[in-house]
Amino acid sequence: MKKPIILLSGCAILSSLLVVVLYGFSNHYIRKNNSFLRVIVKDAFYGISGKDLKYNSYYIAGTTRRHVYLANVTAPLHLLVLNTKEKDSTGIAITDSTEITLQIKNLERLTYKRPRISVLEPYFYIMDGVMPSLYRGKLNEWEADSFMFDKAAYFIDGIPVSARSFAIKSISGLTNEQILGRIKADSPYVKFTPGILQKQIDGKFCTDGMLHYDRAEGKLIYLYYYRNQYIVMDTSMNVTYRGNTIDTVSHAQVSGAKISSEGSYTMSTPPVTVNETSCVSNGLLFVKSPLLSKNEDENAFKWQSAVDVYDLENGTYQFSFYVPKFEGKSFREFRVVEDRLIVLYDHHLEINELNMKYFSKPESIVF
Repeated sequence: MKKPIILLSGCAILSSLLVVVLYGFSNHYIRKNNSFLRVIVKDAFYGISGKDLKYNSYYIAGTTRRHVYLANVTAPLHLLVLNTKEKDSTGIAITDSTEITLQIKNLERLTYKRPRISVLEPYFYIMDGVMPSLYRGKLNEWEADSFMFDKAAYFIDGIPVSARSFAIKSISGLTNEQILGRIKADSPYVKFTPGILQKQIDGKFCTDGMLHYDRAEGKLIYLYYYRNQYIVMDTSMNVTYRGNTIDTVSHAQVSGAKISSEGSYTMSTPPVTVNETSCVSNGLLFVKSPLLSKNEDENAFKWQSAVDVYDLENGTYQFSFYVPKFEGKSFREFRVVEDRLIVLYDHHLEINELNMKYFSKPESIVF
């Protein structure tokens, strides 16, 4: 029982540390990859409204057109809800914010290792893949109850797909490599699907990536950190196709080492990150890339971050746009909700209005 907990804890902590290190590293160093081109759209968004969050420990738990839900890694049951509305004909404004302390029924003391909050209307979820435990509650009621607790599997990352199912990334008990699977409220309660993540080196870091769910399209998407590939699946984890991002790094450049005294596994050299962070919305995949293309100016690239857009229907690259850095730092997370681009920096959040002539129907875009 202790071995999978140690493995999952190690992987979860190392993944979090890697994101932080790579985020800071990307602000001072530009990796060149002159083998691809970008089509840059300069008027992709406008109508900026910002808010100082004061703390850099917030992460995006969920978004709707009217609300942004921010959870806090240092206060696991704290939720900051930002309320938004149409500012006028030119943009969006954050009208006010509400601080929520989440409650859990029939639980005097919450025991956790690495809890995460996720919002998928009309519910919010409290998840801990190391314990493991799952709790669910309704938005605006803010009280959660145990949810599939006795059927939960150990996992590194999890996202709600419906009110009764989760997609998860875990560690295989057979191979000690990363694997995707599902947790459901009915039998079979836990089902892993080997073969989706394709091993290149170690099966751990070389397959590490981001798991997303596009609710509008009913698709699961997995994007690798260290290679130019993403996987599109249905909610049963049947692979629809494997797509490629525009750069040419097809093989992960990572190396790992085992720490015998701790029973853990860590990176022995800094990796080459291809896809830094990402999100999905209405059939589009948005990827923040740290790689400089052949037709970009290096000096301009230092002060803004490139986001590449892909059509998930056919896997084609559409275009790219820049998001300016804030106080010299690139954004950590972002989300796209209908016509809104939500960007989270260290302690600052901005809500922008997308120019929908580029995002409504990708097949009709004319430059």
